Amino acid sequence: MRPAVSEAFPGASSAEEMAVNSVAMWITTKDGFYSAVEHRTLSTDDVPDIMVRARATEDLAHLAERLEQLGHQPPEMELTPDADYYCRITIPRRAWQDYASMAAGEISYDSHVKEALSGDDSERYTAMFGCWSAMNDFQQAVRKREAT
Repeated sequence: MRPAVSEAFPGASSAEEMAVNSVAMWITTKDGFYSAVEHRTLSTDDVPDIMVRARATEDLAHLAERLEQLGHQPPEMELTPDADYYCRITIPRRAWQDYASMAAGEISYDSHVKEALSGDDSERYTAMFGCWSAMNDFQQAVRKREAT
C-alpha cells in the first residue's frame, strides 16, 4: 500500500505540491545514497543551494571528503532524527554539480552493487537490493501495462 503524501513528504499536502515546489534527485554512488533537492530558502549568489540528505551519516561524511578534494568548503552536517532523512547538508549548486560530474566520470565498473558493496555491509546490501527489487517490480508492471 502506498504511504500518504504527508507521511512520505512532510509539509507537502499533495503529490502535485511536492513536484511543483522542489526539484529532487536520488543518486546512489560508490560513496553513498543521496537525496538532493533545491533548498527552499538558502541560496549562494542568487542561485538556490542544494540540500543533500542521507539515511546514514557515513554517506554524507564521504560526500564531504569528496567535496573538499574538489576544492569546496566542507559542509556542516545537520542531524535531523525526526525528519524523513536522518542527516543533511546544504551546499552550493556548483559543488553538487562538480560531485555528480566527478562520480559519473569515475565509473569504471560493470556492477554498481559489487562496487558499492565491496565491504561487509549486509544492511546496506539489503536496502539496495530492496530498492532494486521495487524498481524491477515497477518495470514489470509497466511492461505488462504497455503490452495491453
